[in-house]
Amino acid sequence: MSDKRKIGAYVLIKIAPGKSRLIVEKISKVEGVKTAHPVTGMFDIIAFVEGADINNLTGIVRSKTIDGVLRTHTAIVGELMTTGD
Repeated sequence: MSDKRKIGAYVLIKIAPGKSRLIVEKISKVEGVKTAHPVTGMFDIIAFVEGADINNLTGIVRSKTIDGVLRTHTAIVGELMTTGD
């Protein structure tokens, strides 16, 4: 089994009222998105995204325009993760 290095980011998402369930479902289907959860606070959804490198990660985050998403903030994880998958 060979290890692959990946980089991750948390994407904090502000959405239009009443669209949480629909947007979580859409975000969860985007390739590279590992988890997406509705939350309370300044943002409405937090998603965790993994990519092969920073360029791939940026492409995943910028690849989709989803109706109802008002703004996002991306926090890149400060260290690369080693996974066996």
